[in-house]
Amino acid sequence: MRLNYLGYFEPNELGGYSVWFPDLPECHTDGDNLDDAVNMAAEALELVIESYIENGRALPEPVLDASAPEGVRELLISVDVDS
Repeated sequence: MRLNYLGYFEPNELGGYSVWFPDLPECHTDGDNLDDAVNMAAEALELVIESYIENGRALPEPVLDASAPEGVRELLISVDVDS
């Protein structure tokens, strides 16, 4: 199953990015640069989704048209997970 969630990528003071997912508040990570942050975001998202599935929790519906805070990039992160 392929799932897509909107990730927010905020530049941080050290030159990297902090990442969070508004639909999954427990899912957050960071990366040294944007490419690293995208990779880390996909990994974190996959782990959180797998945790939801393993624990029988319903996944929240992704909101794909949200507006990020000023200065924050929105990127759609897709992951494949077993259902």
